[in-house]
Amino acid sequence: MIELSLLGRLSFQHTAPTQEPLPPGRNSLGIAEERDSILYVPKGLEASKPVPLMCLFHGAGGHPGKILPFLEEHADKHGFLILVPHSQFITWDITIAGNGPDLERLEQGLSKVASH
Repeated sequence: MIELSLLGRLSFQHTAPTQEPLPPGRNSLGIAEERDSILYVPKGLEASKPVPLMCLFHGAGGHPGKILPFLEEHADKHGFLILVPHSQFITWDITIAGNGPDLERLEQGLSKVASH
């Protein structure tokens, strides 16, 4: 049986943007000095319209920069954002100790994206 406390819960609630949209391309979100989250913004998005968001998690030992190239072309073609958080350690905290800093960083990343 799965321990329910390990499943984690996001408390993120979308709010209206308070900052200018981020430019096209890869944007570091400034959540952490090391192992920061990246938001990929395709060219040609209209700032006044809602945009779909995909959240992509790298594999153990991975890095956002290694997996983004696989989906950037699709984001450009179909007009969606890609948020790629970076685990604080070699793998996601859920696999080594339960939810903690990685879940918090995901919350921060979602909030940062929504603010733009």
